[in-house]
Amino acid sequence: MSKERSRKNIIVLHKEIDLIQNCITRLNHNSFIIKGWAIAVLVTCIYLSRIISLELSLFILSVILIMFWCLDGFFLQTETKYRKMYNDIIDNKSDENLYDLNPNRYKVKCIISFIFSKTLVPLYLTLIILSILGSLYLHYTTPVKQEQHTITKGVYNG
Repeated sequence: MSKERSRKNIIVLHKEIDLIQNCITRLNHNSFIIKGWAIAVLVTCIYLSRIISLELSLFILSVILIMFWCLDGFFLQTETKYRKMYNDIIDNKSDENLYDLNPNRYKVKCIISFIFSKTLVPLYLTLIILSILGSLYLHYTTPVKQEQHTITKGVYNG
């Protein structure tokens, strides 16, 4: 009977570990997708700097990149909590919090330290610098055709 119970405990432990690993994998995937979206938005805003004012496009881009940066820091912080949970389950092997996937019971550093971590700062600062340089380059080197459209006596002449 003891062997059967031990075998069931091992199976339950493995299932819980799998759940935690799936959470970590999902957070990593979300972080990767955020980085892709940040680059896509960067290219779009650099292109839009030709059409709308340079200041407005840089403001929009900065706000969006900072939002993505903070969201990426949140994912990194939550991933760290799940890693602590994973290590706790491996070390303790207790049934105390069985299948409790709430990562908030684990304390880690504040989100600001994750936002300014050595993995996120180089990426997002590079994106911000590239966006400024690219917007300035396109804004001042590429002339935009501005056709003269006039309205005379209610008739559009364009």
